[in-house]
Amino acid sequence: MTVDSGPGEWIGYQIFFGIAEGIGSQLGVIVVQNALPKEDIAVGIAIIMFSQTIGGAVSLVIAQNVFQNRLIANFHQYDPQLDASKIISGGALEIRNMVSKSALPEALFAYNKSIMQTFYLAVAMSSISIFGAVVIEWKSVKKGEQKDAVGASHL
Repeated sequence: MTVDSGPGEWIGYQIFFGIAEGIGSQLGVIVVQNALPKEDIAVGIAIIMFSQTIGGAVSLVIAQNVFQNRLIANFHQYDPQLDASKIISGGALEIRNMVSKSALPEALFAYNKSIMQTFYLAVAMSSISIFGAVVIEWKSVKKGEQKDAVGASHL
């Protein structure tokens, strides 16, 4: 994404993220139900839900820290006169009011670069999550569904 990206581009990314998050957030629960013995499923689901929640909270703090540090560094790189702390406290909507018209392109570029650098963190963390999938035993979900269906028909 760039400073000039239109709504179509970022809305498309949000739709893609929403679909991926909706599908991906349920996978841990499905894996637990299929990989653990019946008596451990409730505890396994609780651990997965806790891990997803605490992971999101910790990731948010880390991403905010990366964003603010990169924003300060990027502002200093493109225009040492810009006061990054004022822009951080004012927020993205106030950047046009806090920066002179001549410095606005550099400020927007620095802000955009900081956002993109924060997105790289999310990509890196997503890539690392693949290692968790590698250590899980691979089982067919369909077999488990057929077993439950047969068991239910004998009731």
